[in-house]
Amino acid sequence: MPPRPGVALHTDATLPTAVQHLVRQIADGNNPHVQFAYREMRFPRGTQPHNTSTDDLEVRKSITIEFRGTPRGTLICHLFNDGSIKTREQMHAEINHRVAMDRHLAAEEARFPTLNQTVARLEAQRYMKSQIQALRNDGTRSIMSKQVEKSNIEMRYRAFLQAQALARQAAAAAAAAAAAAAAEPAPIATSASAATKKKGDKKKNKSRK
Repeated sequence: MPPRPGVALHTDATLPTAVQHLVRQIADGNNPHVQFAYREMRFPRGTQPHNTSTDDLEVRKSITIEFRGTPRGTLICHLFNDGSIKTREQMHAEINHRVAMDRHLAAEEARFPTLNQTVARLEAQRYMKSQIQALRNDGTRSIMSKQVEKSNIEMRYRAFLQAQALARQAAAAAAAAAAAAAAEPAPIATSASAATKKKGDKKKNKSRK
């Protein structure tokens, strides 16, 4: 994107130095995450990086930027301290995706009530969220350290979900095998057993004579 000289007029002097650098990158057209035209940039919620209230699983700090005069009107975005940007709509879309996944898992778990997976999953999910919450409020860690640890926490949770999925597959296979066994017809008499029965009938007839 081309530089936007007018943006410098809206750069607040109270911005931390690192954030000023990120804002300057945007103003100069050097931030790859800002690929849209806009007229001006403002900071409606202060100039100090803070934990976002939109997504409580986001460990990066951000400032809120208001891009005015874009082709889509005014855009409210979060500028994170690693230089990336997300619009409010993108963050809500990610949250909605997680909600949809939870509903899908609940529906799958309901097919196998004896496994009691929903209770276990919600407990594991609460534990994961509590770990991420503690991580995002830890002022002693760098942003890179937080992101690496968050990735590890989420990886462990995904492994738990995968184990549950395998348990459902095993339960489904066992149920299918049991249903197939129940549907098998009763065994019919073999030729040998039929011949034995015939001989027995002849002996009975002779004894009657």
